[in-house]
Amino acid sequence: ANEQTPSAPRPSLEVPAPAPGVAAPSTPAPSVPAPRRDDTSPEPAPPPAGRSREIAPQVEFFGFAGSGALPSASPGFGAAFGLRGGRFELGLTGQYWLARSAPVQRGSNAEIELSLWTAALRACAWPFLGAWSLRACVASGFGDLSGVGQGVDHAHTGHALYSALSSEVAVRYGKGRLVPLLGIAGGWAVVRPAFGVTLNTRKTEVFRPAQLSRQGLVGLAYQL
Repeated sequence: ANEQTPSAPRPSLEVPAPAPGVAAPSTPAPSVPAPRRDDTSPEPAPPPAGRSREIAPQVEFFGFAGSGALPSASPGFGAAFGLRGGRFELGLTGQYWLARSAPVQRGSNAEIELSLWTAALRACAWPFLGAWSLRACVASGFGDLSGVGQGVDHAHTGHALYSALSSEVAVRYGKGRLVPLLGIAGGWAVVRPAFGVTLNTRKTEVFRPAQLSRQGLVGLAYQL
């Protein structure tokens, strides 16, 4: 009988269990790169002209011809200072009307010579800004109306308060610092003082400003 030779035992592979309390190593999560800013993106466009909020001081010098405040049409001159931010402006203006005369009686040489200066606070809006610019203003002002008799006895100079509300529309041309301007204005008198003389112990009114006045003006504006 054939005898079978016993086969050699096969080696077994065992994986050691991790030690208690020791965590298995974890695989680190892949890092996600942060999105890069495109350096070639265009810069924000600058604000359109005329919309800047920067305060721009400016001065004006002008001559005018007006009627209503004095006995007849009178020339004069004035100046203004304003602060403009965007499309709005706040400022001060002053005017001087050259003297005009009102006769005391027809056919006589006696008369009263009157002159006027005013100062006003005004607020303006600029609906159009460009090569041609449009400005609309409202103002409240007061002044001194003075008169002196000519060819009368005991002549003296009298002063009285004058006050009016006014509006103005003006246009400018050009974008430089020095630009010409042209405008029209109208006023409504709030206080209208009367001037007169005494004839035969009786006071006679010679002149009182009209309720409405009007002006045409031309000048130059300069941005500081």
